[in-house]
Amino acid sequence: NLIGVSLAVLIPVIFYGMTVGKYPFLYFAAATLAFVMSVLTMSRNALIFSTLIYAVCVLIFCFKGKFKKQFRIITAVGIVAVILFAVLFWDKIQTLLSDYFERGFSDNGRFDIWRAAFANFVKSPIFGSGFYSLSVENFYSFGPVPLMAHNTVLELLSAMGLFGLLAYICYAAAICRPIFCRPTLMKTMLALSLATLMAESMLDNFVFNFYPMFYFSAAAAIIFKADSEKCPDTRNSQT
Repeated sequence: NLIGVSLAVLIPVIFYGMTVGKYPFLYFAAATLAFVMSVLTMSRNALIFSTLIYAVCVLIFCFKGKFKKQFRIITAVGIVAVILFAVLFWDKIQTLLSDYFERGFSDNGRFDIWRAAFANFVKSPIFGSGFYSLSVENFYSFGPVPLMAHNTVLELLSAMGLFGLLAYICYAAAICRPIFCRPTLMKTMLALSLATLMAESMLDNFVFNFYPMFYFSAAAAIIFKADSEKCPDTRNSQT
C-alpha cells in the first residue's frame, strides 16, 4: 500500500515535467510507468486513485500545454491499444491481477475498524479518546505505531474528537489558499499530488504514516514558496 501511494502521488509532477523538460514524451512514458507500477502493487486503493489521477492528468494535457494536438492523438491511440490488449490477453491479465478479482469490493475489515473508531468518538466527542484507544479483534499494531482507523476523518474523530478534525480542516484550508488564489500549472499539479495522498488516506492511514508525509510536506512547501515569489508582499502573512 505504501509503495502504491508513493508511486501514485508522483504521477502529476511527472506530467508537469512535460512542460519544463527537454524530452516531454519521456516524462509521459515515466508517468505511465509510475501508473502501471502503482497498479501492480495490488493495492486496491492505488488502483482506484492512480487510475483516477492519471486520467485527470491526461485530460489536463489534452487541453493545456504546447503539445495538445499530439497528446490528443496519443491518448486516442492509447485508449484503442489498451482495449485491444485487454481483449487479446484477458486470460493473462486475470492471472496477473488475480488478487484484485479475488478480493473484489471486500472491505477487508475496514467496516469493523470504522465502527470502533466512531464508537470512540461517541464516548469522547470533543477531544477524542487518544490514538492508542482503538482496539479491534484480530487487528494489531506494529511496534510503537497504534492501530488506526484507515480513514482520516474517523481516525481524527476517534483520537482527537471534533477539535482534531477542525484542526485538520484548517490545515487543509491553509494549503488550499495559495493554490486557488493564484493558480499556476505547477501549483495545480503539485496540488493534485497532495489531493491523491489525502484521498487515498480516506481508505488508509497515509496521513499518519512517516514516509508519505515527507513528500507531502515538501510539495506543500514548494507551493508556498512559489506563491510567495509570485506575490512577495504575502510572505509575511504566510509566515
